[in-house]
Amino acid sequence: MAFALPSGERKEVPGITPHADKYCVCDPGPVTPDCKAPRLDHWCMGSWLDVDTGLNSENEIANDRFAADLRSRTIGVSRTSPGTN
Repeated sequence: MAFALPSGERKEVPGITPHADKYCVCDPGPVTPDCKAPRLDHWCMGSWLDVDTGLNSENEIANDRFAADLRSRTIGVSRTSPGTN
């Protein structure tokens, strides 16, 4: 699933399984299958990360990958089977 999230906004996503589902953030979007920026003026995290309750709402300043402060970001959530990479 993919959805836009205006800057500073949080969204509760139902049906997510911590450590089984993964997420990727791209700005301004869309989320790409490899979580890499599709163009030079876009930004993506670079990899799909595990959904980890309590940690995903924090922004690690030292690893900040945002190119510019844009108004919305597109979030993608992917469901994987336990034990897959």
